[in-house]
Amino acid sequence: MKPRTVRGPNGTVTQAPGVASAASASGTRQVKASWPGTSTAISASSGRSGTLGKVAARQRLRALPGRETAAMRSADARQSSLFTMIQTEDRIPAKHPLRAIRAASAEAITGMRWQIEKLYDPEAKTKTAIAPEEALRSLLLLGLYGIPSERRLIEELEYNLLYRWFVGLQLDDAVFERETFRQHRAKLTKAGILGEFVRRTLSGTRIAVLKNPHFLPNKPLLEAWAGQLRWDR
Repeated sequence: MKPRTVRGPNGTVTQAPGVASAASASGTRQVKASWPGTSTAISASSGRSGTLGKVAARQRLRALPGRETAAMRSADARQSSLFTMIQTEDRIPAKHPLRAIRAASAEAITGMRWQIEKLYDPEAKTKTAIAPEEALRSLLLLGLYGIPSERRLIEELEYNLLYRWFVGLQLDDAVFERETFRQHRAKLTKAGILGEFVRRTLSGTRIAVLKNPHFLPNKPLLEAWAGQLRWDR
């Protein structure tokens, strides 16, 4: 009599021909299990007298290679949540070098507040207008990371959480249009506010931060805005 094989999703169970007759007399059944891809075979008895052996066989199956990884795996598909209590800043590491530059830029804007108020009418606000502070921080990003164009900068502001946080955009804030951004850049450059902002921000930042490999500064562009800068101080 040939052995009878039962295939399952987790392995192969084979019943030996000589065991069936013994099982009918004693009330137990001898089974042999093997795990795909391994040379491990486990034998156990089932029935009234084989309960403990069956439990031991299951425990040994769980210990086979691949079983622990499969048990700890999470689902690939996740349901989107309607509301979230996480802010953009919560995703930025506490020791990220851009935090120091963000703090220096805040001090620079505070010292230049009167210049900004003089250039921009506080009452003149439209839906497409950009806060001058956001435009200044965006342009500083352009120089610090060597972003090749304003178009690329605006594109990355759509999905880069680090950039959105630095500029001051929340997750649900719309990114400004390129033409509007270009007009603000020209206005801030002509008034000398952009150059003064870059100079104050970089002067208030430790050189070790600026030399961090996280940044790839466009030095010619930054010096075109702020004049000669010392990168080795």
